[in-house]
Amino acid sequence: MLNQKIMKQLIILLICLLSSSLVFSQEAISKEDSPEKRAAYITDQMVEKLELDINLKDTFYALNLKYANIIQKEIIDQDLSLFSQYHKGMKINKKKEEELLPLLSEKQKELYQSLKKENSKKFLAKLFGF
Repeated sequence: MLNQKIMKQLIILLICLLSSSLVFSQEAISKEDSPEKRAAYITDQMVEKLELDINLKDTFYALNLKYANIIQKEIIDQDLSLFSQYHKGMKINKKKEEELLPLLSEKQKELYQSLKKENSKKFLAKLFGF
């Protein structure tokens, strides 16, 4: 089994990336990156993978930055238990999706959910080795 420090880092990284980035490749960003860098990366991935209107890129960046800052302040900068990190991250992600999903077309919402589910499975397989 993974030691406590590695497990904590993986959970923190998962939570950092949950806010929409769970849908996208996770290797290019980390909890050490600035909220601005995480938001820019997630936005670029959203534009590409969800085929977003490039004219709305600033809108999606602002949303991603808002939640990257919340995650930084409420999770990364805090000394929370793994359980607290996970639950706080899930709550933050739910709020973000309440703002994000209305901006997407039905096709984009379906693609978003499909990518999110696929990457969740990949992450869990990597985390638990199955």
